[in-house]
Amino acid sequence: MSMRIHRFFRFSTRKYHTSNLLSNKEASTNLVYDAKSIIEKQLQASVQVPKKKIWHEKAVLEALEGSTNLIHLPNHTLETPDYWPKGTLSKKTDTAALKSGKAAAEYIIQNHPEYFQDDWDATNVETWMKNFDEDLPALEDGAKSKDNVEKKEEKVFSDSVDSLNELLELKKVEKSGEMYLRLHKTSVEVPTSTTNQLLGLLAYTRCSTDELKSTKRWPSTIFSTRRNQSKNTKLINEVFKTIEEPTPDQLFVMMRAFASFHMPASMFGMYHKYVRGQKLVLDVETCNNLIVTGSFFKKERQPTMDILLYMAKRKIKPNEDTFSSMLFAFRWYETPKEFIHIWAKVFNEMASLNIDPGMYVYSRMMAAVTKSKLNSEQKTELLNYVLDLLEGKKFKPNTVSDYFAPTALLESVRHNVEMTKKLYKIIHTGHNLKHFVNQQTQNLFFTRYLETMVKFDRIETAWEAVSTVCHVYSLPPTMFNEGLLKAVLRDEKPEYIPLLCPNLSRKKQLEFMTVCLSAGKKLINHADKDTITQLKNIAEHCMTIANNESNTQQFNESINMSLHIIILSGDITALLNAVGMVLQNYKSAIISSETMTMCEEFSTKEGNAALIKKIRQLRKFYETQDETNAGAKREIKKK
Repeated sequence: MSMRIHRFFRFSTRKYHTSNLLSNKEASTNLVYDAKSIIEKQLQASVQVPKKKIWHEKAVLEALEGSTNLIHLPNHTLETPDYWPKGTLSKKTDTAALKSGKAAAEYIIQNHPEYFQDDWDATNVETWMKNFDEDLPALEDGAKSKDNVEKKEEKVFSDSVDSLNELLELKKVEKSGEMYLRLHKTSVEVPTSTTNQLLGLLAYTRCSTDELKSTKRWPSTIFSTRRNQSKNTKLINEVFKTIEEPTPDQLFVMMRAFASFHMPASMFGMYHKYVRGQKLVLDVETCNNLIVTGSFFKKERQPTMDILLYMAKRKIKPNEDTFSSMLFAFRWYETPKEFIHIWAKVFNEMASLNIDPGMYVYSRMMAAVTKSKLNSEQKTELLNYVLDLLEGKKFKPNTVSDYFAPTALLESVRHNVEMTKKLYKIIHTGHNLKHFVNQQTQNLFFTRYLETMVKFDRIETAWEAVSTVCHVYSLPPTMFNEGLLKAVLRDEKPEYIPLLCPNLSRKKQLEFMTVCLSAGKKLINHADKDTITQLKNIAEHCMTIANNESNTQQFNESINMSLHIIILSGDITALLNAVGMVLQNYKSAIISSETMTMCEEFSTKEGNAALIKKIRQLRKFYETQDETNAGAKREIKKK
């Protein structure tokens, strides 16, 4: 209150003196009267403390419950920073929000322990796969840590159909397969739906049966027929042999499994045994798998042609994946004209069925060219032909495969920087960017693009591409530093070396800066005065942070390379400071003979008395270090 009165008197006095200057006696009298009356009212008034807001015991919980309704992301995205956006600002915001949320959670747990009676073990996958309405084991009274919680014994399943269904629901692959075989030996009848689910789980792929499609939390199977992963098929073969008369759906499961495991002989063996010459009609997806898998038979065209004839005879309507599989399978031609001729036929067939070819169709054309036996000139000619077809087109993702088409196209032209630039312009148009369904596919494409630019293009163009793309799509530019440094050495452009050093992580900072200094030493004759000064500044910074390096070899390399660059810069003062730092702070450093020779030659050439004196001290340090190292080696040899 006294502070408020003091401020008011200052204000009223200032006005009072102004009124005196104006020679207005009446006005000054009124001001003083008004001031006194206001002060008296303030002194007489009672101070009212704001009322404290009282929260009821469940208010915080209700507030949190209301806020969580706004969140539509999966739990792992919120809890794991690795899934957060890569932008610095957004990541800082998310980190602050995470810390705030944890603080609120700790407050609630401490003040309302009665609401937290169940223990959730985040490392137990089986717990998380259960339904959330199931009862979970409660903590014992007084238990506060996981150490006090008794470990739940694994459930023992008796051989029965119910136990088999439970194992299938828990995705226990080997246990469910072994139990099925034991049930079959004891003549226990297993329902067809359960057998289908078991085959699907063993095949690790989605199939056409309703039972398999209704199975919850089935593994992702995008491109399951193109994974080309070897897999042990002993268990699935033993299960299939127990089926006397396999249904079409079960045959589809097995053939798709062999396609997924990249086993064309087994897949076509089953096709010839159960399908060819029989009344069984395959679905279009299984036919597509057969076409792709058949194309891996070396020097054999007949398997693929057999499937196409089978589809025509059985009147199985092809889809877009069928034609993309055909375009990849037809790669045995020997001239570009033959390729273009068959492509024209396939496109005419698609047009007759009102199928608009998506971007993935063109990627399979390019993949067929790269896998063909054409020479490099012919391949380049055909790849440019496909790029010309793509140019100016606006594609819409028609199938799941189309979302992976940009990266698949880029894989076919990564060896040629001009074709890579051409493809980048095609993909980078506004409409075609819709193929990047998530940040992962987008980052993959632009990372591969920049890797090609850095590896094959001039450093000027590569640096501009890295700077632009990384800024627009929030990619870390440091991931391309090694490739850019190789381009600097190749093109002899040392002025780009200082640009590579900012924003390095502390862990790799000294190591990469030392490599940059080594590159700068090789290109010192191509560097201008400003570049040499910047390299010297990097060397001085390395000398400063070298004390934090735990790797002895890296520490010594950094000290010696920094001294080399400072000597080549011709800065006497900087060299005096660097040598003094070695003598005072880095007595454990091992100075190389090359460094010692460069220091002595430079001091003799410059003729600076202070520098000559410092270098002589460094010489004594160098000789002592040799004796110490020799003695250490003798001790090691004796031991």
